[in-house]
Amino acid sequence: MRKKRKGWALSPAIGYGSHRKYRGLHPSGLKEIIIHNVNELENVSPDQTAIRISATVGERNRLRIIEHAQQLGYKILNPKTSKTAEVETIPPTELESEPEKIENHVESENTIAESEKSEKIED
Repeated sequence: MRKKRKGWALSPAIGYGSHRKYRGLHPSGLKEIIIHNVNELENVSPDQTAIRISATVGERNRLRIIEHAQQLGYKILNPKTSKTAEVETIPPTELESEPEKIENHVESENTIAESEKSEKIED
């Protein structure tokens, strides 16, 4: 590495760094701040920062933080909660027709495989 030999790992160099103006920013261009409670929202400005809610915050406080942050106009990077996440359900009619589709697909694959075997035997 030190001798810069071919096939060796590259050494850290100044050219691999990002531009100083953009260093430490979220890809949206805002500074990212971790929030633990509602009171921390008052110390930062919404036009320059995006907030990320700490993983240690419970569901009830998370919902309070999200509600308060939306009122103040913050961009929230991880807003998901079990109450806001929607679960997509499949109607029962589609579930009943699914085994038939699978059986038809398996049968068609079996006939293709049998025809290929018979062609090989004939050769």
